[in-house]
Amino acid sequence: MPKFGMNDDETNKGEDHFPEICAATTLVNLGNTTGQYSWPTATGTTTTTSQSSRIQSPAQHQIVPTSYGTYLIDGQEYSKTSTGFVPVSTYNGGITDGQSNIPSNTPPPTIMQVPVVNFAGNIGRLEEFKINSDWNIYHERLEQYFNANFVDDARKVSVLITAIGPEVYKILRNLCDPQLPHDKPYTELCEILSKQFSPRISIFQQRKRFYDLQQNSGESISQWYARIKKGAVHCDFGTELEGRIKDKFVTGMKEGKILDRICERSHKDALKDIYETALAKEASLAVSANSNQCDVNKLTQHNRGSSSKKNAGEAGRGERGKQQCATSQSQPRDGAARQQGSSKQQKASCNHCGGVNHVFSKCKYKTYKCNNCSKKGHISKVCKEPKNGEVKYLEDGPDTETNYISLHNIVDREDAIPPIQTDVFIEGKRVVMEIDSGAGVTIIPFEIYKKKQLTAKIEKCQKVIKTYDNRPIKPIGQIVVDIIANDVTVRDAKIIIIKENRQVSLMGRDLMNKLNISLVGPQRPIDVKKIDLNSPDDLKKLLNKYADLFDGQLGKLKGDKVHLKLSSDAKPVFLKPNSIPFAFKSQVESDLKRLQDQGVIEKIDTNDWGTPLVPVLKEDNTVRTCANYKKTINPWLVDHRYPIPRIEEIFSALKGGEEFTKLDLEWAYNQIEVDEETSRILAWSTHMGVFKVKRLSFGPKTACSIFQEKIEGVVRDLQGCKNYFDDLIVTGKDRKKHLENLENVLKALKDHGLKLRKNKCEFMKPRVFYLGHIIDKNGLSKNPENVKAIVEIKRPTNVQEIQAFAGMVNYYMKFIPNLSTMLSPIYKLLKKDTPFVWSKECEQSFNEIKRELAADRNLVHYDPDLEVKLTCDASNVGIGSVLSHVLPNREEKPICFASRTLTKSERNYSVIQKEALAIYWSVKKFYQYLIGRPFILESDHKPLLAIFGEKNGLP
Repeated sequence: MPKFGMNDDETNKGEDHFPEICAATTLVNLGNTTGQYSWPTATGTTTTTSQSSRIQSPAQHQIVPTSYGTYLIDGQEYSKTSTGFVPVSTYNGGITDGQSNIPSNTPPPTIMQVPVVNFAGNIGRLEEFKINSDWNIYHERLEQYFNANFVDDARKVSVLITAIGPEVYKILRNLCDPQLPHDKPYTELCEILSKQFSPRISIFQQRKRFYDLQQNSGESISQWYARIKKGAVHCDFGTELEGRIKDKFVTGMKEGKILDRICERSHKDALKDIYETALAKEASLAVSANSNQCDVNKLTQHNRGSSSKKNAGEAGRGERGKQQCATSQSQPRDGAARQQGSSKQQKASCNHCGGVNHVFSKCKYKTYKCNNCSKKGHISKVCKEPKNGEVKYLEDGPDTETNYISLHNIVDREDAIPPIQTDVFIEGKRVVMEIDSGAGVTIIPFEIYKKKQLTAKIEKCQKVIKTYDNRPIKPIGQIVVDIIANDVTVRDAKIIIIKENRQVSLMGRDLMNKLNISLVGPQRPIDVKKIDLNSPDDLKKLLNKYADLFDGQLGKLKGDKVHLKLSSDAKPVFLKPNSIPFAFKSQVESDLKRLQDQGVIEKIDTNDWGTPLVPVLKEDNTVRTCANYKKTINPWLVDHRYPIPRIEEIFSALKGGEEFTKLDLEWAYNQIEVDEETSRILAWSTHMGVFKVKRLSFGPKTACSIFQEKIEGVVRDLQGCKNYFDDLIVTGKDRKKHLENLENVLKALKDHGLKLRKNKCEFMKPRVFYLGHIIDKNGLSKNPENVKAIVEIKRPTNVQEIQAFAGMVNYYMKFIPNLSTMLSPIYKLLKKDTPFVWSKECEQSFNEIKRELAADRNLVHYDPDLEVKLTCDASNVGIGSVLSHVLPNREEKPICFASRTLTKSERNYSVIQKEALAIYWSVKKFYQYLIGRPFILESDHKPLLAIFGEKNGLP
């Protein structure tokens, strides 16, 4: 039980200085007290006595709070001070302790059920709130002031109005008008003051700053952790706070051994465990740094005067060696003296960690597991087993009968210089390679070959790899592929596939020479990752000039607001809100709050229209709030007719482009305002109430065509730019023209009030993924991920699965010649009243389509300055054609393939009629490419010359 009026001995026991007042009557132990107190006499006079004697302790007494803020203890009145409870007494309502400001005519105290503050004897001091102060900070101190002085809710308003001062009170009075501030509850007054005097905070800006955080050089783990937590204060992450802090703590950490240690843990581990792991690793590294030995790796220098044959041989092979360096301050500074020092003069080192300045039997590493030999009792630095290094060097061996290649096994210590790596693209897939000038050939481990799902056939390889200890390793084989790196393409590059378990591939001198990667200095290879070819000064200046386009704020397209037109017989439909899954509820509510803050939605009391929400889970596990207008406004909307561009039209406009820029609009549809009437038509019915939608949203059936028209109107007259809804692509015939076109686009977007999402933009890349395709200067190719999904699809088992398969394949129809003919056996199963029987012909067709789809076939960009050729053909079940460019060297490159199946009546045509139909249909199919220019028409059916010959008119 807490005590009051304690002596020093009792205070040192750590007990509370004052009693807890939790109810109208509290039992406490009354400690020893001294001081003056007063009491009334029977005649009405007052007698004052000094009490120096101690009250017997311990004894239980009753404490009863009064309306004055004083306390009655066993009938005696006490006042609370900073040093304890001082006895006071009353006579005819007057206080005679000489300390209270209560007037003498105050009526006798009455017992209250709730304790209140005595302002004459309060704890602490609260200064007046100023206009230029931060209300949030002041409010925190005000709440603590109330707690310390037992201020009840009934008096908080009075204290608040007194504390804020006259200037702030005038503002508060105006904001509360027509009511007076004292007529409003305390919480509402605080909300008003918070909105008026709290700093305006942009959640997006705060999150951007949070995501941009990086650990500084020399910053400790605890400092980095504290900076992240501080940065997340105003980010409004809600229930995702711990996960976001954990992700930033790891991803923003500087490269090194601490990060490597954390990456060994599971991403599901708690933030506290991750943080403690980092602290432990930091502490262990500090211990290692204070030891008297350190192991480092560096290239072995070739000493000309060396008499050691072994050293000369190793230096000639370029093998890295080990060097020990002493760091203990107790050792002599002179290098020669250190080398000549006797081992007897040196201190013995610990077998567990190699250190000297501690008791070896109590070494904390005695229970550690070695990363080299997997045995307990020591760390890898002092391990006596041969080091399990990685393959580092491959050198061309002599042209002997066995055709050996020398492979050097190097020890990679934790504090070695990190390897130099670069990204290359093989079959459209990114492969990380370590650059090694000591390697004569390039290798890829078989595990990476499988992981990247490379389709190149592994051929036989006669070469044999030898380790430094003459242990032979026979490669699995080799592949011959095209490699792209830093905008340089290497055709038919030979790569050796090995079975060694490595985490990265190795780029040897053969590939380095073809990619123009050379060494600078005797030991320092060029750092490819630091050469940012895609962000030179001119691009950086341009992006800095238009930095406000990427500020994370919601844009607003200038011009007239959008009006959605309803049919004349439209009747309002209001559907009750959908039940939100518990797993998504917090995210949906957070998203609704974001939309409110951005001005996209606004809460209203009632509305005739109401569309329920449908939460959609995105790839990053966040929720997008959408509305299902299928049963509300879509049946009544009048169509907005505006053509959506065909993909071929967009790709044809990219001819001659060397590099490509892809831009993505931030919250695309929400950047377009709608009028008041439309905002109520689009209203949402949610579990949080009804919201009118003030911006265009995804869901109304006319939204797509309206959005395409608006954005196309912004970029229509700009060269080298096309848009497909919110995805814009920019190019130019050379870098200068590309930058010029890009600046024109950025200026147009800024002038029209639009904003971009920078993390989804790509600037001046040699190849980009756009609309399911890969675009580069050579033309068009399929997205490997999409192709993989189709190739791995299982055999259809019903009509619906056939339709899905055909839909996916037809998306890449332009890459596959005679696709319709190949699909014909499968299409037969779609006929009405046809039993579903998967025949041998269906299986052959199914597999043939997959092979054709996986084939490395690229399409060139259409160029009106080049010769065009249309080749047509027909079969018993379908017709097809290929549109090609004839290059100056007479080589033909396909622009597009097209095909379709024949109808039941068309299959009764004669051969010449089918061939003629193929020509007629193909010319109509490629009308935009062919009309208005000469082209070559090719057919393998000579009788057609009698119909379409040069000397005959049009049929």
